[in-house]
Amino acid sequence: MKCKKLIVLLLIISSNLTIAQTAKIDSLKNLFPKEKDLNEKAWLLLEIGQTFFNLSEFDSAYNYFQESHIIYEKTKNRKGISDIYLQYGLIYEYQSNYDSAFAYYDKCIELKIEIGDKLSLSRAYQNVGVAYYYKGDYDKAIPYYEKSLKLKEEINDTLGMAEILNNIGLIYMAQNNYYEATDNFIKALSIYDTYQKKQGRLYATANLGIIFYEQKQYDKSIEFYQKAEEIANQLQDTFALATMKLNIGCSYIEKKEYEEAKLYLEEAKELTEQKKLYNNFKANVYQNLALAQISTNELDIAYKNILISNKIYKNDKNTDQLSSLWTEIGNKQSYSVLS
Repeated sequence: MKCKKLIVLLLIISSNLTIAQTAKIDSLKNLFPKEKDLNEKAWLLLEIGQTFFNLSEFDSAYNYFQESHIIYEKTKNRKGISDIYLQYGLIYEYQSNYDSAFAYYDKCIELKIEIGDKLSLSRAYQNVGVAYYYKGDYDKAIPYYEKSLKLKEEINDTLGMAEILNNIGLIYMAQNNYYEATDNFIKALSIYDTYQKKQGRLYATANLGIIFYEQKQYDKSIEFYQKAEEIANQLQDTFALATMKLNIGCSYIEKKEYEEAKLYLEEAKELTEQKKLYNNFKANVYQNLALAQISTNELDIAYKNILISNKIYKNDKNTDQLSSLWTEIGNKQSYSVLS
């Protein structure tokens, strides 16, 4: 039974950030009636919409973007209009409505080129690349990332370059082109190291761990996962920390070093219980812990952990992930009786 590692490197909005975002919305709303300049009013509405977007409240975000759009049309503010098109595209992208997302991104790009807004144009190209990535059209994603990268070089946005290099690495990794993926992750990491950008360093470092894991170079994968674990600890990013512990545990399972695997997986389990991390992650941890425990003949506790994992998956109607470890427990029990 192969270890089910979990690779999740998305930004998670914490409860503290949610409170901060809500406070920002209230502050912006208070400023709106006092503002006389129409373009400033439109900008405030855009900011409120972006804040709702960060909270994944897409309907509210869309409504504020529309109000901002109406004002920008009145003032003929082409930059503002192009910014709104970008936001519409993002909402549709997050809803997996890629045709509508691409349509608005095209409108945004056309205007950005006309007004010479290179910074925002680089972001628009990047967003198109991301959309193609999530759609699975990797060959279409890379040219847009490369356009974005070129613009970021022109405007000396080096941190933006690192982000693009990381994304290009993810595409090559999805295509099993580990050489190109590693090259791009290392380039991204070299920039993040210069700026001591810890969140970016976390992602690039963890991605290198994934690359080596996929190539069955488990010692190297553990090395990079542990570096990412240290950064996650510094950032107090519980989800990233638990994810790295899970992935380290999986690497040790592949090495058949089950005692080490259990140490990391128990720590990951403890974090999921303390912080109430999302269900599928918790189920994944319990399932992999059970796999390690089966390998060390702790069949009773493994059985309980499989029950917990499967109950979570069933409650979330995620039956594709239900454990198939029952057979292994049965085989182990039969063997011990016969012996």
